[in-house]
Formats: sequence, structure tokens, C-alpha cells
Amino acid sequence: MIHGGGSTQFTTGDSLVHQSNGSVIYVSIQYRLGALGFLGGDELRGDGTQGTWNAGLLDQRLALDWVRDNIQYFGGDPTRITITGSSAGGGSVALQMVMYGGRPTNPPFQAAIPEFPWWTPMYGNDWVQDQYKRFLEAADCDSISCLRKLPIEAIQAATRTASESAYADKKYAFGTFYWGPTIDGRIIEANLQEEFRQGHFTKVPILVDRNFDEGFIFSNTSVATDEDAMSDLASLWHDDTGYYADTVWSLYPESSYNTCHLSKLPVYDLLKKAGAINNTLTNSFIRRSALFGDALVGCPTTYMAQAVAKAGIPAYKLIFNSGYQFHSATDKFVYSNYTNADGSRIAQGAQIPGNATVATLLRQYILSFTMFHEPNGLGPDSHYVPEWPRYTSQKPKALYLANSGVEVVDDFESSVQCHFFRMGRGNNAGLWPDW
Repeated sequence: MIHGGGSTQFTTGDSLVHQSNGSVIYVSIQYRLGALGFLGGDELRGDGTQGTWNAGLLDQRLALDWVRDNIQYFGGDPTRITITGSSAGGGSVALQMVMYGGRPTNPPFQAAIPEFPWWTPMYGNDWVQDQYKRFLEAADCDSISCLRKLPIEAIQAATRTASESAYADKKYAFGTFYWGPTIDGRIIEANLQEEFRQGHFTKVPILVDRNFDEGFIFSNTSVATDEDAMSDLASLWHDDTGYYADTVWSLYPESSYNTCHLSKLPVYDLLKKAGAINNTLTNSFIRRSALFGDALVGCPTTYMAQAVAKAGIPAYKLIFNSGYQFHSATDKFVYSNYTNADGSRIAQGAQIPGNATVATLLRQYILSFTMFHEPNGLGPDSHYVPEWPRYTSQKPKALYLANSGVEVVDDFESSVQCHFFRMGRGNNAGLWPDW
């Protein structure tokens, strides 16, 4: 398990191990975060110390190598390692697949489960250099050698200060994060979308999922007008002219994306009653939320499934609509220190109910895929599970899992919006090109 969100709160695996009857070994790894893990800048590469822009990703790879080399001593099989992670951890799973252009012939994993994978925006070299300079200034340093002498408290303070300064200057958008992987030309050779499109990834089976509403919690509830949303989107895409943001906005018309969507979100009512949401939500908020969720999570799940399927490798996609409904909803259904977790949670003071049947079924799919690279009832618990079809280019089908039941649906993200995001603005076919 590669954790996401800068914490390990949701990464305990008791529920999975218990349901597998001890047939799987769950390993959670750690890696450097923030500036410690993802500081970039030309000086790091040119100071003669073999500095890297993506130390956090190398930490992950070193940990995975260790698992491959040592799991046999714990009763595991080094030829049946499945990597998983959610949110930023799911994005890390995708990045592990494209590291070094996917060329290594002996990767430390044989399957991947990127859960609601967060595809962090990757901006160009000028942006990375600006980030490095901001961090130097925040740390009151003038070189990498100075930074290396600082105590951890000073590094943490400078990390926060640089992030706040950059947000004020619209270097990144609400709901995104200032520190994360970057394109260094060595470890990460191009953006995720381009690497998967070109087939530059480790060819292993994948099971990928996304939650019902991926953009809600990453959108500012104070967004009241289209102008509020457009200003934010200009920061997301560094779109000085506003042309790209205007075009994307037109793909989410108010007639289809409006507050009627709230009626599909029982979790919204629970949060509102708990006082967690005080603003009156507008159509502009709903449009921004839908757009953001598609761009950073929803569409990437389809890009990955399509690329893996095109390579002739098993791919499976899940759309999950139970419990929390928003980004991270599946976590409490899968990962818990409770052996029979039902997916319930407390969120911002609201008690969000789970569903024990859905939780057991979801874990069964994941365990089966982990052990056999096939989610359909081959796991240690022999009870029947509904058929989950492979995702193929000819039949882009997803499993829709909700309190109301299980059904096979057309992939939600086989959409004009995701096709447009895939095109980018013509520079390296990237969603966030350096323009």
C-alpha cells in the first residue's frame, strides 16, 4: 500500500487480511513528502551530488524492491506482488508504472490497483524553478547546500510558507497541492497522460476505481458565480488568455450540471445537517466540481484502463457509489483496523452510514484480483460475486457498485469531456502543458 494525502490514517489492512483468511500479506510503505520528497530545480541536478527531483518516488521504488527481495521470508510470493494506493497513493501507483518510461524488465510488482488515482498537475520547468526559488527564500537560504544543513522544523516551516506564497500568486488552484512529482526527464519522462497514451508503462493487469463524485471536496463552497470558477480554473491551467478554460467550461453546461445533482448525494444532506456545509451551493460550484473531478480523477481512470486494455492486458474499472460518495469513499470499505468493516465513517461531525454487504463484496473483488489478477469470485471466500467484465477497447464497460446493487454500465468517462482533456492544447498532448 502506497498511502495518499500525506497521512497513513486509512491504510490499515486488517479487514482485507481477515477476509482473505490469511492468504494475503499486507505491507504499507512510507516515503518522503513535501519538499523533502518532491523539491525540484536545476541546482539539484547540477551540484554534483546526483540530486533528484522525485526523491519520494524513489523511496517508494526502494521499498517495493525491498518487499520483492524479502517477502518470501514472511511467507509471501515475490512473483505475486500487487501494488495499491488511493488518491495521491493511486497517482503514485500510476507513476510507478511509468517510471523510466516503463522500460525496467524486472519491476517489483505484477499487478496494480490505483484507487481513485489523483493525477497531480505537472507544470513545466519554469514553474519548477519558481517553486525552488520560493522555497529557498522561505528557508532564508541561497543554495541546496544551505538547505541540507537546516533542521527539520525549518524545512517544514519553509514548505508551508512557500505553498502559501504560491497560492496567493495563483501558481496552483484550489483543491490541488503545491508539492508533488514533476517531469525530470529521467525518473518521470513525460506527463502521465502522454506516457499511458504512448504505451510507456509497465505492462501489468490493473483494477482501477473512482467514486461517484470526485470533485466536490476539492471545490470551494464559496464559489458563487461563473467568474469565481473561471478565475480558479485559470490558476489550474495557467491559462493567461482564458481561452482554454472558457472552452472547457462550455463542456459543462448549466442545463446538465446544476444543483439538481445534490439530490443524488445523501451524504450532502448529512454534512449539511451536521453544520459542515454552511454556504448555499450554486450551479457554478456544481459545474466546477464536475469538471475538476473529471480532469484529475475520473478521466485518468479511463485513460489507464484504455491504455492497459489496448496493450492486451486485463483491465477492470469500478464506479463506486456508497457511503461517503465523495473522493476516498471506498477507503473505509476496504482498509480498516476493524476486521469486518462496513464502510461507515465520521466526516466533519457527520455520521456517514456504510453497507456491510457492499463492503464485503468490494473486498472480495480486490482480494481475488490481488491473488489471481481476476476479480470474479476466485478468492478465498467462495461465495458468489456478480460478474465483473474486462474493460476492452471494443466494450469499455465498468462495474457500478452501489447500495442499490451491482450492474455493468458503459464507462462514464467515455465522454466528450475526457476526449477533450486528452487532447490538451497540442503541446505533448498533455492536460497541463507548459504554455
